[in-house]
Amino acid sequence: MINPHQQKTRQRKLIYAVLILGLFTLSLMHRRFVVEPAAFDLQLRETARGEVELTGSALRLTLTGSRGIAIAFLWHQAIETQKKHEWNELELLVGSISKLQPYFLTPWLFQSWNLSFNVAVECDRSRDKYYYVSRGIELLSEGERRNRGGEKFPGNPEMRHNIANTYLRKIGFSDEKQAMQSLLDMSLIDPLKRDPRKLMPTPGKVDLDEFAIFSRNNPRIVRRLHDRLRLREPAEIVQFLADNRDVPSRYETPDWNLAAGATESNMRPPIQQFPIVPVGERAPDYQGKNIDVFRIGRAWSEYSIDPLPPETNDPSEPRKYFNPVKHRLPKALAIEIFRGYPARCETFFAEGLQEEGFFESEGWQAPPRWFEATSNLRDGLLIGTESKYDSRRSWEDAARLNREYGVKNGMYFSPAEVKQFNDDAKAYREAYKVNEMDRFGPKPSETTGPIAEGYQSHQKLVWNKQVRDMCNYDAHLHQSEGEAQPETIRARRLFFAAKRAKEEGADEEAIEHYAEAWPYWIAASLRYPAFASLENVQESVYEQMFDNMRLVGRSERAPMIQAAVLGVAQMGLVPPIPMHKFASPQDYLKFQPHRYSRGPLEWLQMPQANSPELRRGIAQWSAAAAMPAPLPGIATPIAALDLWLLRSAPRQPLPPRWQHLLREEAVHVGRSRLSLPFAK
Repeated sequence: MINPHQQKTRQRKLIYAVLILGLFTLSLMHRRFVVEPAAFDLQLRETARGEVELTGSALRLTLTGSRGIAIAFLWHQAIETQKKHEWNELELLVGSISKLQPYFLTPWLFQSWNLSFNVAVECDRSRDKYYYVSRGIELLSEGERRNRGGEKFPGNPEMRHNIANTYLRKIGFSDEKQAMQSLLDMSLIDPLKRDPRKLMPTPGKVDLDEFAIFSRNNPRIVRRLHDRLRLREPAEIVQFLADNRDVPSRYETPDWNLAAGATESNMRPPIQQFPIVPVGERAPDYQGKNIDVFRIGRAWSEYSIDPLPPETNDPSEPRKYFNPVKHRLPKALAIEIFRGYPARCETFFAEGLQEEGFFESEGWQAPPRWFEATSNLRDGLLIGTESKYDSRRSWEDAARLNREYGVKNGMYFSPAEVKQFNDDAKAYREAYKVNEMDRFGPKPSETTGPIAEGYQSHQKLVWNKQVRDMCNYDAHLHQSEGEAQPETIRARRLFFAAKRAKEEGADEEAIEHYAEAWPYWIAASLRYPAFASLENVQESVYEQMFDNMRLVGRSERAPMIQAAVLGVAQMGLVPPIPMHKFASPQDYLKFQPHRYSRGPLEWLQMPQANSPELRRGIAQWSAAAAMPAPLPGIATPIAALDLWLLRSAPRQPLPPRWQHLLREEAVHVGRSRLSLPFAK
């Protein structure tokens, strides 16, 4: 029989067991209903931060307090390995570091930059550089997935922006951009559809029918390899495809020994594809659009904007709706600049099309000699005629994106809005003696009434000006709108044709293209003077004009081309230099008068954009008969001048509200860039 002492002991144990069980149950319930929701709200759980990688999580738990020592050792080893150019070992070390520090952003940013910039530049061949650039982007995209957040929480905008920036800087704008962009195009093409064995079944002999199909489906890479990389024959282009057939790709790498009968490759899982793009609604439209590095950059730039706070059209309060739990802010760039990158990427895309010779839907005529041996292609092959290769459409998209970006972020106010804001601000400015651009004017004590409303309107106008200047918004908007004009597109196309003719030694043909281009360019400048006045536009057109002068100066037909090129007030291309100072015309041409003379565009003046003289009358143009044929949608280039006044006069002090078509600063920069003496 249990004595009373033992009975009390059992009772205490039972009570303790019940209490322990109750507290344990209570702790589980507290964890489930209090701690876990709080951790989820504060984004403390791994699943709230992004994708969870099981191996890395297990490794971090295993190392416990020694993780910091291991990371420091790996960082040191990675730096030493890089010094020794042991790239494979470096990749392994970088992968280990990222697994141990998945939520510390610096290793992802630094090591991806290290691979894409430092390691890639050490390689000699373009394909090796491309490989390490792709590895850097893949590493950073993995870090972005680890820190992407969930449905409720945002990801990291800077990691996404850095992915876009790496694409742009290392593939879009690098010194070897022609080869790098061609390799990116190959990454987007099914390997079986660019199989060099199908295109060239016999060494040195290309299957022209298969090559024609490849060219129709991929006109940009074919034209780029021909024009930019100087691969003049189909066999050379196919050899480039053969040399780089194993580039990182969106598709599974086929077994080249067993793939003879296959027609399509399997797609890799999205996270294993290259180029890596955002998933979901931000993914680029591979089927309906012309995808290149700039469109991929645009997709990542749009994706980087998602974690930002909602846009506001009040530029004085860019963070008006910022919630630190739901939103993230960029650290390296102002939020207004950050939001402008999608429009900038579309601008880069349009510029890239024009640089490669795609202006409208005219396409590219492949060299006739390529297909002389094929009966069905003896008339030649015209490729790239689809609307997705029309640069005007891209410029219109860029202009639309710039306008939307400006309206949503308070950088674009219509003239009516500006007038209304100024009228409202008048009461505040008069009451507090504040000028129009005084950003630090005193805040009124009133919270309602005309003065308080005037203060808000004044702040909107002041910040509108400051933010526009900070983002260079006006220049970006004017460029995209001006380049989208049909006259500008035609002039750019003729400039490109002149450059190509000059490279092929056809100087007279180049002169004819320039002669046809100038009236269109002048018409575009007069229709959109804000565009023509942009610094980069002025400098580029000066170089075109100088190139034209140089060609004419050494042409045997120089005297015949006087006044016909521009047809402006009988003004010649090269202002006369006394011929009696030279023993012969050949000595005169050797003197290179274009080096010391003014060009025709420098003599032209036009009224400023806000001048009432713009509608005074038709331009006084003495040689209107020199105008080229009308463009679709344009009655004639001179029709654009019905609303403008153009005059030709020597370089002299300008009348009020007039400006030179080419400003003196642009002329000076252009001549300095070309190492020319300054013209008097």
